[in-house]
Amino acid sequence: MKLWLTLVKPAFTLLGGAVTAAGLTAAGIAVLTDEPIPGTRSVSRGSRGSNSADMPCGRDELWSQSQVMQALGVCALVSVASYKLHLAWELRRARREVARFRNSLTAEVQQHIQVLEGQHRAELRMVRAQVDGFQGPIHHPPALVAPAVLVEQEPPEWAVCPISFELMTQPVCLPSGASYNLPAIARWIEQNNIDPTTRQPLSLQHVYPNLRLRERIQNWIQQSTANLLNNTLCEH
Repeated sequence: MKLWLTLVKPAFTLLGGAVTAAGLTAAGIAVLTDEPIPGTRSVSRGSRGSNSADMPCGRDELWSQSQVMQALGVCALVSVASYKLHLAWELRRARREVARFRNSLTAEVQQHIQVLEGQHRAELRMVRAQVDGFQGPIHHPPALVAPAVLVEQEPPEWAVCPISFELMTQPVCLPSGASYNLPAIARWIEQNNIDPTTRQPLSLQHVYPNLRLRERIQNWIQQSTANLLNNTLCEH
């Protein structure tokens, strides 16, 4: 049924348009040139009124100008109706396609979010298990040293501590997965004893160095320092 609608409806619309165009063309030529429409007899304009009563009805009956105009109107109405029908069908089909695509995309995004949430929960459980099973003090590497030339340069957002809003020179990670600068989170824990994100109980025993972020910040410091020195040399 869907295949029939897909193939026949557009063909019907095109055929209706072609027939209408042919009818309009033939009727228009007949009106302008006083030529008979195919299938009718040719009679002069003057004899139309006097002979109309004596002429039999059927294919040989001549069309008056008003009849021709009525035929043109009918052809135009049929063409417009066919075109509107085709537009309505195309609109319904487009709406169905959009709804099907939206539902498919929504389901795919939700599935992807569920997978990511599951992976995140698994990583958090693993981190908590490692932290809870660790005995003894955690040794943090020394703080990074940022040159004085970088004081006026704004660091990237991922390198800024959410508590102190300064460059993280000793980035550490919490069981929640959030990263902070060690001095800032140490003061926070001393005053509140809870995780800033999850509001769960927290101690310094659960804070461990974020070595990957530390390496990334160190690379940014080195690259930014080199760029500033090059710019200074170029100016002089």
